[in-house]
Amino acid sequence: MAADLQKEMQESLARVEAVFIPGRLCDRRDEMLRLRESGDTMFFSGGIRWSVLLPDYDKKLKGESESLDAAFGDMSSCLSFLAGDHGEDAQVVCAVEASPEEAGEKP
Repeated sequence: MAADLQKEMQESLARVEAVFIPGRLCDRRDEMLRLRESGDTMFFSGGIRWSVLLPDYDKKLKGESESLDAAFGDMSSCLSFLAGDHGEDAQVVCAVEASPEEAGEKP
């Protein structure tokens, strides 16, 4: 049973990590939404700092969310907003890191 859960968590981690490979805005947004719907983001708890970068437009949005699931919701909303200005095919780079409080640091 524990081995099954470990395997499921590793597979979820691999799917989540794929979101952070640079790619098309629409692909990253859609993948974030799929991961939230599948429950893959629920394995990861704790505060998250996130950023969305459009390198071709020198534009970066960033924020903080209470979990990876919430971060993917916030990031996908930003990506939908950016798609209106820059198109679905714009290149995007997404990143997350633990909030300083989660990492044991002072803000």
